[in-house]
Parts: sequence; C-alpha cells; structure tokens
Amino acid sequence: MKRSDQFFLILLLISIITGCEKEQRLVTYPKSYPVFERVNVAETDIVYGDSITLYAEIKDRITPLSTLEVQIVVNNELVRKESIRTKGNQDTVLRKYKIPFTARRPENAVVKVYLSSINVDGYTTDTILGTCRAHRPVINNLWLVPKTGKTYKMTLTDSANYIYHVEGMNF
Repeated sequence: MKRSDQFFLILLLISIITGCEKEQRLVTYPKSYPVFERVNVAETDIVYGDSITLYAEIKDRITPLSTLEVQIVVNNELVRKESIRTKGNQDTVLRKYKIPFTARRPENAVVKVYLSSINVDGYTTDTILGTCRAHRPVINNLWLVPKTGKTYKMTLTDSANYIYHVEGMNF
C-alpha cells in the first residue's frame, strides 16, 4: 500500500512540475506612429457606378502594424467602410471600391477616402484623400412602361434639370 501511495505522489509531483509553464508577458514597444509612405486613388474622375482603386503603403519602423480602417464618403454620406488586417512593420494594400449611383448624388462630387492606420500598441495615424470626382451618368433616353403595356420613349430636353419629354401619352 505504501508503494502505491508513493507512486501516486511521485506521479502527481511530476505532472505539477511539467504542467507549469512560464508566465506570459505582454510585449510592448517604444512609442511610435505608423507612416503612410505612399497613398493614392488611381482615378481622378469616375461615373457613379464605377469603382475607385485605393493603393496604400504603410510602415512603422518600431512597432508592428495592426489594422487599416478605410471609409469612403460621397456628399457627406458613408458609402463603404472596411477594416483591413495589416501585419509586420510594413504592408501594402490594393483594393477596389464601387461607388454606387443612388438618388440625390450630386454632379462633380468629391469622393473622400478616410484612412486610419493603427499599430499593435494602439497608436493611430490618419489621412484623407480627396483627389477623385464623381459624375452622374448621362441618360439620353428613358422608356416609360405603364400598366397598359405600351412603351413610350422619353427624350431628354433639359440636361441641366433632368427634364424628359414624352409624346403620344393620354395622361
């Protein structure tokens, strides 16, 4: 009986010794901020419904990067938002973002791209790009299809005010 007790005590002692691991420590770096080495939007003019191409080179020589936050705004309205994981001390991001054509989008509106690069210690660098302009598509002809089933061609008569003219309708 004594031998079995000794055996279990030795086994318990071995499992306690091998089960312990070193205490994990939080790695911190000296204070540093990410730097946008090169950032641009390839397009200068687009038509609503097209895409813009964002290129960004980010570096932080001391602290590893964590995240790149991208927000695309047209006429003070958030169009796209994305959080991109960045790794290491430098990273390159190349993404396309579609700019939708919706109601009340003005002609010649500036497409603003807000970027925030965050490193693993939480220090942030922000920048804003406003080099691209969006234009409304030109629609010369529209077709009106009422419940009767007959179609009517609507011809653009005043492009500044988007006024169309229809011939042959009773109402």
